[in-house]
Amino acid sequence: MKELSKMEQAIIKQKAQEILDKYGFRRPVDAIQLAESIGFVVGNAKMAQEDDGFILVNNDTHEILGEKLRN
Repeated sequence: MKELSKMEQAIIKQKAQEILDKYGFRRPVDAIQLAESIGFVVGNAKMAQEDDGFILVNNDTHEILGEKLRN
């Protein structure tokens, strides 16, 4: 996996802060609570030791909280 540039890191931090502000979250953030509050269904799965997690996409879902998803 490639290392992110300083610019890419700054953009990610900015976008993350925008999401936190939009939904009224302050740091530290409960990632599960945040994900559920914006429409994700959170579950648990047994994973290999080297894996941190994953996102499963349901292609039948076209919007989350009334916001259309991009194709």
